[in-house]
Amino acid sequence: ITVWASLLIGGPLLLENGHISVDMVRNLLSGKARLLVEIVNTFACLMFGVVLLTGGIQFVFQLYQKGAVFPRYIPVPMWIVELCVPIGMLLFTIFSVILMVKVIKSDKKPNLHKQSLDGE
Repeated sequence: ITVWASLLIGGPLLLENGHISVDMVRNLLSGKARLLVEIVNTFACLMFGVVLLTGGIQFVFQLYQKGAVFPRYIPVPMWIVELCVPIGMLLFTIFSVILMVKVIKSDKKPNLHKQSLDGE
C-alpha cells in the first residue's frame, strides 16, 4: 500500500513543488536563464516519467503473460500489485506535461514567473 501511495502522489506533488530539488543554481538565476533551467528540469521529469511508464507497462505485461503470483496464503497475481508503477508514472507524466505548459506560459507573465514556479 505504501508503494502505491508513493507512486500515485508523485505527479500531483510536481504542481505543488512538493518534491525535493536542488535549487541552488536555479535560485541564483533570473529571467531567461532561470526559465531555461526550469524548462530543462521539467523536460527531465517528463522523460523520467515516459521511460518508467514504458518500462512499467512492459514489466506488468510480462508478469501477466507469465501468470506470476506471490506465493503466500492467498495467491495474488504479481501484475496486479506491480500495476502501481505504470499507473503512477502515467500520472507523473501527465502532471509533468501540465507543469511544462505552466513553465512555458509563465514566460509571458514575467512578474508572476518567480511566484508561480516557487509556489510563494
